[in-house]
Amino acid sequence: MNPIEEIKQRLDIVDVIGESVNLHKAGRNYRALCPFHVEKEPSFYVFPDRATWHCFGGCSTGGDVFSFVMKKENVDFTGALRLLAERAGISLGKKSRAAEETDQDRLRQANESAALFFQHALLNTQRGLKALDYLSLRGIDRQTAEAFQLGYAPDSWDALREHLKGRGFGEGELLRAGLLVEGEKGLYDRFRHRAVIPIRDGQGRAVGFGSRKLPAEDGEEPTGDSESPKYLNTPQTPIFDKGTILFGLDRAAESIRRADVAVIVEGYMDVIAAHQHGNGNVVASMGTALTERQLGPLRRLTENIVLAFDPDTAGQAASERGDLVAQRLGVNVRVMKLPKGRDPDEIIRADPDGWRRLVIEAEAPKAFSSARIQSTPTEHGRRTKARRSAGNGDEERVDASKAEEVCLALLIRYPHLREQGLALDGELFVRTENRQVFEAWRALALGGSLADAVAGELLPHLARVATRDLPPFDPAQAEKALQTCAERLKRSKIKTERAFISLEIAEKEQRLGARRLLEHARKLMEGEAPPQDLPEDETDDARIIVRDMEAGLELHERKA
Repeated sequence: MNPIEEIKQRLDIVDVIGESVNLHKAGRNYRALCPFHVEKEPSFYVFPDRATWHCFGGCSTGGDVFSFVMKKENVDFTGALRLLAERAGISLGKKSRAAEETDQDRLRQANESAALFFQHALLNTQRGLKALDYLSLRGIDRQTAEAFQLGYAPDSWDALREHLKGRGFGEGELLRAGLLVEGEKGLYDRFRHRAVIPIRDGQGRAVGFGSRKLPAEDGEEPTGDSESPKYLNTPQTPIFDKGTILFGLDRAAESIRRADVAVIVEGYMDVIAAHQHGNGNVVASMGTALTERQLGPLRRLTENIVLAFDPDTAGQAASERGDLVAQRLGVNVRVMKLPKGRDPDEIIRADPDGWRRLVIEAEAPKAFSSARIQSTPTEHGRRTKARRSAGNGDEERVDASKAEEVCLALLIRYPHLREQGLALDGELFVRTENRQVFEAWRALALGGSLADAVAGELLPHLARVATRDLPPFDPAQAEKALQTCAERLKRSKIKTERAFISLEIAEKEQRLGARRLLEHARKLMEGEAPPQDLPEDETDDARIIVRDMEAGLELHERKA
């Protein structure tokens, strides 16, 4: 993982900004007087679930934790990177970041290629189909197996090794990726005659595998596997640290936002069963005690966590440790009371509705055997739903980060788009690394080198964006693609503003009444002057309603 992403995962934007700004809770978000201009009413907002901030007042700017530090400390990107790396306990080191990132990219690519190899073996070989039958007996249907890219590792010492060598990967890379093992007779495949499950990081990139030993055929043990463990996972590697990963988070993030609660289980199969039966807000702890590095990303999605660990001594101890970590992070933890002797995947497959009831009835850890909590995650979700709907609704959720990178890739690879690109507003790029690349591209002289224009720490990011997969556009198609990406970014920005406005409107309506506010807003939109005796703050309140209407119309026009 590159240091930019690692910093964003380790540091909570609320904690960083809260050290210099007096933040106050506003629904799921935080607000304050803007630290960058003088104002009487707070217009500065921090959005934890997106790890972004925005000033809706005089500054009319925003971004992520890097852009805040750059503006607050008056430093460039490199300076902000060093300050935040020191805070996060990350050593930038002397090794070339470009070289390190390239090495890690190679390991991820090796894992992606291995996942495709295993999946093909599961779906297209005789023994693989028998492994698929075994998964079916475990309650996993083919559609789910394909969605999670489950696979079969052939009963061979070198099938994967030779396949990946043919794809250009060296044995040293495969060893570092955890795909090979070094023994007395050399390097051989780690996974043999096993059902394998790709493990992905929060960005959906394959970083390792979990596996389950399959039953022997005809009473014979598979080749060289007589003493292998029932379960076998990728070891610690430069890209795989089970203390930082929650299995399934890349697939569960959107469901967690919608449900406003995350359920943490212990096993891969529990997660897969949950998702197959419509409970997409479930992730797994990778069999380790919960860590702040695991729970940190969850905190950006929800403040409510339910632990569904086995009801044995080890499971209860894990729940207690998880509760202590969660308390330090300021999130609400409840423990599900699982029926004795039944795993989550058994419960989910037998009674999906019963599982959902168990989530609602989860109890505070210290009251595990007695009193129920006063406010369940579902009730909390209902209370916050109205405040969140403008920014986090189901309506055409835009992957803004992906759109930012596609925009940049188009600008870099299609020079004829320069005039169209120069018309873009840099504020549309929320991620600081993307905004920095865009600003460098915009300032670039004709024929100049973009690699020479960006900070050295951004070279790995630039290389990844510049080589991002794009369809083979002709010039007209590239222009259309850039226009589409820009529209997505503009819609995302409008949605963010509407989320802020909806918070303001809810407060104003409670204080003044919806009818009175709407009447003032109507007069403003029709050009009527407000009454002479109308308090100035009520006029400002009405203008907020007008802003919301205008933003809604603009959003509607952009969708049309």
